[in-house]
This record gives sequence, C-alpha cells and structure tokens, in this order.
Amino acid sequence: MFISGGENINPLIIEEQLRQFPGINEVVLVGLDDEKWGQRGVLLYEAKENSGKTFQDEFKNFAHSSLHPYLVPKSFFECSLRHLGLKPKRSELKLKALELYTKSLFSYDYLENK
Repeated sequence: MFISGGENINPLIIEEQLRQFPGINEVVLVGLDDEKWGQRGVLLYEAKENSGKTFQDEFKNFAHSSLHPYLVPKSFFECSLRHLGLKPKRSELKLKALELYTKSLFSYDYLENK
C-alpha cells in the first residue's frame, strides 16, 4: 500500500484489473516519492507482443475507463519484467520504475523514441 494525494492505493487491486486488458503479460504498480502527491503511482507493464504508441494509448484509456480516477497510475512504462524472475522484489521494481521515470523527465532521446 502507498498513499497518493491522501488516498490509500492498493497496487494488487489495480494490477488485477489492468491484467484484464488484452495483450498484457504482466503489470506491476509501485509508488515513487512525489512532492505534490506524497507518492505517485508508476505502472510497469509487459505486453505480449511488440506494442506501439497506439497500444499504450488504448491501455491508458482502458485504465481510465475501468479504474476510479484517483487509482489510475500517473505514469506508464513498457519494459521487460521476465528477466526479474518468477516473483520479483518490489524494491527492485521500484528502482526500475525510478530509472524509467527519471529518464522520461530528463532524456530527449527517450521522448524522441516514444
């Protein structure tokens, strides 16, 4: 559990809901420290096939339509979650999310490839 904007966020419930989207292998939601929200939800997901920008947009729309607005993650990042093992540690996933989030904020190359 983490708190975002004064609301208790249970990642397991959100992950279960978002796994229902066709084309998703795995999703993991972690909370990263944020000055405005306390913590912000960052979603790491792995698609079954090589997905593009339209897939990510459809996935975000699904999240907005199937979750209460305060439960929708603030950031979505596609990455491989298989290399982390059968049951990855949340602490390792949090570091991966922080790396991707920071890269998205400060890297022109990352934005150019999206």
